[in-house]
Amino acid sequence: MTDVPQIPSLPEYLANINDAEERTRTSSLRKLNSSTELKAHAEAIHWAQVILGEFCSTDPQGNEPRAIISFLGLRMFNSIASSFRLATHGYHQTAWAVLRDVIEVANLVNYFHLDPSQILIWQNSTEKDRMNNFKPSKVRRMLSELSFHQHEASSPADLKAQLDKWYDAYCHMASHPNPHAKELIFSDGALQFGPIEDDVLLIRTVFEIAKWGQYGALEIIGHLGSVVTEPRLQLNRKGFFKNYKGWITNFTKPDVESKT
Repeated sequence: MTDVPQIPSLPEYLANINDAEERTRTSSLRKLNSSTELKAHAEAIHWAQVILGEFCSTDPQGNEPRAIISFLGLRMFNSIASSFRLATHGYHQTAWAVLRDVIEVANLVNYFHLDPSQILIWQNSTEKDRMNNFKPSKVRRMLSELSFHQHEASSPADLKAQLDKWYDAYCHMASHPNPHAKELIFSDGALQFGPIEDDVLLIRTVFEIAKWGQYGALEIIGHLGSVVTEPRLQLNRKGFFKNYKGWITNFTKPDVESKT
């Protein structure tokens, strides 16, 4: 008879944290299934992941522009999946910190959509040149100069200020240590450690994942939508836009332009 392998046990404190995480996850999934708002956000995340996963996993490996965009799309897929898992397990501050990566990468893909010549420059840059020429603040500045006319902004400076405001909120609230930024680990009148069960935080975090996940998916469609012609993927594209248009009708419109 083959011996059944034993599942290694965790030290007691880690086991208690793991148990609390699983209870929080179960509670979160019940809320996702019972709340119309949360269910809509989860559906938006689903369709964003369909686009990022299906569109970006069909391209060849290598250093061609299309492969580079696919690599960035798959990175967004993984960050969105991680952020959603953290949120449903009650770790909202870290979910937002991971989500900042999605914003950075989506902004970079947006910049490459507006100026495709930059893709191979980015790919072939030295680390020093890449940090100087493609750091997040520089990418936001270039986005502002290239696309302010597509937004409700009177000048590139106005759009840059808005982009900086969104990005800085994530730095302030989640990514950088800040003595005044406690709201994502604050619940029931006190600071919390470990998984937090909080309906308001759950709705807020899942909404943010849906908003920025769809932004990332839109930018991938902007690059790959015209070259990915497989019928199944075109059906996915259609499904994404149908859901996206319903989502922005019922909830706050993401601050991005549709690539329809």
